[in-house]
This record gives sequence, C-alpha cells and structure tokens, in this order.
Amino acid sequence: MIRETVALLGDVSANASYELTGRDLASTIRDQNRTAAQEKGVLLEVDGGFDAHIDSHRGSLLCLIASNLVQNAIAATGSGRRVLVSLVDTGWSVVLTVRDEGSGIPESLQKHLFKPGRTGRPGGSGLGLAISRLLARQIGAEIVLLSTGADGTTFQVAMAHHE
Repeated sequence: MIRETVALLGDVSANASYELTGRDLASTIRDQNRTAAQEKGVLLEVDGGFDAHIDSHRGSLLCLIASNLVQNAIAATGSGRRVLVSLVDTGWSVVLTVRDEGSGIPESLQKHLFKPGRTGRPGGSGLGLAISRLLARQIGAEIVLLSTGADGTTFQVAMAHHE
C-alpha cells in the first residue's frame, strides 16, 4: 500500500492527470482484488459505477483505499461467503461501501481501528486503516465503520465531488 501511494504521489508531482468514470473505478477495484478473493474462495461482487468523471489522482487514491478495505474484508470472510462493494454517485459525493460476511470486529478493537499499530489479524501491520484514513483526508473524503456484528462488517467512504 505504501509503495502504491508513493507511486501515485509521483504521478501527481509529474502532473500526470486524466479523467476516470465511476465505471472505471469499479472495474479497477474488481480487477485489483479478484485474485485474492478467488484464492480464499470468497465471492467478490462490485456493483455500481457511474458515468460522471473524477480526476485520476482522487480516483486512484479512492481505489487504493477501496483495495485496503476489500483485502481486509476478504481476510475476515470465510470461504463460500461474500464481500460486497458498491460505488454510487449521490450527486454531491461519491460513496464507496464495502461489506463483508465475516464475524465482525471485536469491541475492544473498534475504538482503535484507525490508529497505527492496531490490528485484529494475525500478521497484520495495523497500518492499512490508518493510512486509508490519511489518504481519504487528502481527497476530501471520510472513512467510517458503519456497522459490525456477527453477520459482517460495513465500511463506507464518502468523497465530496469538490475538495
């Protein structure tokens, strides 16, 4: 994730900018995470997308955040279960929702989710959500835990159309 972030920031400093549609973003999220889902036996569904355009910098960082959330969701979800991703343009913001069918996040970890070094996953670094929150702030977005429980966990990222 850090390597991809540095590469994206390099593109920004080189003024490499172009437009992406919501359909492009949905396709990228699907393509970046398909293999991991298949290896775990998890069904990855990416719904939505839209025709409106956003700049490549914000779109690429949103995809990077999405991939972190999806990778976490895949890790939390058992074989034969689903990870659902939706991408919607509300008119004033782009809303990304990632929902898994895992067993939820323990209450003891919930208040520390976005702090570096906190992880509920064996071998996890505890940096993914902390970095995702920082990246979200860079693109005028907010990332929140919407719900968690025995039937799964849902995160949402809302990115205003204008920073």
